[in-house]
Amino acid sequence: MKLIHIISSVAIFALPALADNDWNCGTNTIYANTINRAMHDVYYAYRNQRSLAHSDISESIIFVAKFKVPELKPQGTEFKLEFNKEFKISSFKYIHNGNPQPCREL
Repeated sequence: MKLIHIISSVAIFALPALADNDWNCGTNTIYANTINRAMHDVYYAYRNQRSLAHSDISESIIFVAKFKVPELKPQGTEFKLEFNKEFKISSFKYIHNGNPQPCREL
């Protein structure tokens, strides 16, 4: 019985698939590892603040991650992505001077 419980717990953590593609945002390429880090930070902060398991999170929850990448141009560009609990990105935009523009998956 304990072995089954351990295996099922591992399977739950393996369910979310993080971004595996880079994205083009204007003149910048945002790499998958940067996107993954932003999503991971937001998702786990939400889970930890509420002491929830992955299965406790509603399918309707949309997470929003906002971040900047200092070495990218133009300076001050903010990136905003929306994703669900399975880490599927529904919207990814870059915002410069208050003007949001869509990013596209490479």
